[in-house]
Amino acid sequence: MNAVIPFNFQTHEVRVVTIDGEPHFVAKDVAIALGYANHSEAISRHCRGVAKRYPIQDSLGRGQDARVIGEADVMRLIVSSKLPAAVEFERRVFEDILPTIRKTGSYGQQLALTDEEIVAQALAITSAKVKQLEAKVEEDAPKVEYVDQYVAPDDDVVQFRIAAQQLGIGEVALRKLLSDAKWAYRANLGRRWSEKEQRMIDVFEWRAYARHADKFQLRPQHNAPRHHNGQVRQTLYIKSVALPKIADLIEYGDDDEQLIDEVA
Repeated sequence: MNAVIPFNFQTHEVRVVTIDGEPHFVAKDVAIALGYANHSEAISRHCRGVAKRYPIQDSLGRGQDARVIGEADVMRLIVSSKLPAAVEFERRVFEDILPTIRKTGSYGQQLALTDEEIVAQALAITSAKVKQLEAKVEEDAPKVEYVDQYVAPDDDVVQFRIAAQQLGIGEVALRKLLSDAKWAYRANLGRRWSEKEQRMIDVFEWRAYARHADKFQLRPQHNAPRHHNGQVRQTLYIKSVALPKIADLIEYGDDDEQLIDEVA
């Protein structure tokens, strides 16, 4: 049996064990350290790796089979955590704990590193984690598109695609109409590296202008994969009561000449 390597994060002990040459974390310890009120639910909901059990002893010396998770599931718990200190936990694990265990076989026996080695190590770890998350974003892209285009939360709002069908125009034409009339716009949320296209790409989501915010509703999509930086995706829906006004816009245009350029 491999030795259990504990480390402390704030007031919590997180136990690590090496299995087949790779460090694995006791899932319960990680979930508690990251502030999840129901650690069992958090593990079931966010951890997607193959479930593994490992015999360890609790604080009273009693044996138990604990669920252990690899680096990918640790990252998933970090990304989904609402604890402000989750960023510090990520830095501690991926820049300190894991490199030390791999280099010395345990934690607490860290070899002295030069400044260049520390910088190179941090960059390598960060690059690996970014590539891992970007690959997951690419993998989940079809699901994200489906959620954004076809899944409406309830009957008081409709997707752009459904609204376009009801109004008798194409979805692209509807989005252009609303954009030209300054009712809604595509917000640029920044840039990210695309593993699929092997280049930096822009990330967009639709938003409503402030003066027409009453015609739309922006809702977080918790059932869709998050952005690569952990940000919850949001989808703009059209309120059903606004469809007649959009129909008038299609037929007569916007008679309000004072268009407000302020972004909501």
